[in-house]
Amino acid sequence: MRGPNRARRAFLRQIGSVGISAWAAGRCAYSVYAQNPPDVPPVVVVVRMPGLSEATGDAQRSAYARLLDVALARLGLNWARVAQPADVVGIKVNCLGGPLMSTSPQLAAAVADGVLRAGVSPDRVIVFDREDRELIAAGYEISKDPARVQVYGTDSSPAGYEEKLTQARSVSTRLSTIVTEQCTRLISLPIAKDHMIAGVTGAMKNYFGCIASPNKYHADVCDPYVADLFSHRVFRSRHALAVCDAATLLYEGGPHDSPDHHYAYDGIIAGLDPVATDRVIWAIIEGVRAEKGLGPLIDDGRSPTYLASASALGLGCCDFESIQVVQEELPGR
Repeated sequence: MRGPNRARRAFLRQIGSVGISAWAAGRCAYSVYAQNPPDVPPVVVVVRMPGLSEATGDAQRSAYARLLDVALARLGLNWARVAQPADVVGIKVNCLGGPLMSTSPQLAAAVADGVLRAGVSPDRVIVFDREDRELIAAGYEISKDPARVQVYGTDSSPAGYEEKLTQARSVSTRLSTIVTEQCTRLISLPIAKDHMIAGVTGAMKNYFGCIASPNKYHADVCDPYVADLFSHRVFRSRHALAVCDAATLLYEGGPHDSPDHHYAYDGIIAGLDPVATDRVIWAIIEGVRAEKGLGPLIDDGRSPTYLASASALGLGCCDFESIQVVQEELPGR
């Protein structure tokens, strides 16, 4: 890293120095195809590499690939455990923040490369978000060539929103046909950022980009709406992995971009349990906020309480003390 900083020290004080235990290396290797995780503490992996946020093009894609290899190994996985050749894999990115605060196309490409190595054909891998224009603005190239990985928004053919409303507890909306009719596996690739209403955007809230009316579900810190949406079988049963892009995180002013509040964290945050993954993202953002002289999100009345609601529904673990956080730093590029 570029050297110790207060955010890093605060984060380490909060989570402790967690090594790679025998449990973390082996016992967490449960099937990602299970409806619910077993009754063991979830593992969340934080892998960092100096210079990741400054890299571009193939160099950044290669760096993300190295980080992903380490993260999956620490989770007890390989790509063949995440997806199988018969799957159609949806890679949900987050492009709301524009070119500087969206999931990097290089991370999405590195994830797609891993899925391809698992034997899934390119026409069965879909990188997607709400709209083509948001994908393009974030640096993605729309692709519907069956010989290549697919990249497109719900707003364009062959996608769209279902005609019928879907009820997910308190949420009543139309779902993207990408998740209901095409995909059998979902990988959530959020970007680590502040949200002026929800507090934090992470793996679960990223799926708000799969519904026709997300604006209706932002009251009360998005609680319980984020949890309720994810509780629907389409998301709960098909979600396979979360990988948060934390190369450059946004610690204030989100969800749209706020360049004055960028922070080069130079890493990714990965987990099978989306609630636990989001809880760690929250901790990291709080650490950066503290370094920058900002108070905790609770002082603004926007702690992401939807995580506790998700935990109460059995969707994952939000008890920080129960989460096994594995940290690793790789040499710079």
